[in-house]
Amino acid sequence: MLLCILVLIFQGKNNNYEQSMYLSAWKCKYCGFDVQMGDFCTYCYTKKEK
Repeated sequence: MLLCILVLIFQGKNNNYEQSMYLSAWKCKYCGFDVQMGDFCTYCYTKKEK
């Protein structure tokens, strides 16, 4: 029973991290790659402009 409670508390803390991640897709203007997640292009390491 205690283990189940601890697991639920731990999962709740992880949800905050997942919500804070930038999940919007964007197209890199330098190489044209469609970035699915994050603020940096994985091919040319360009940061997304706001």
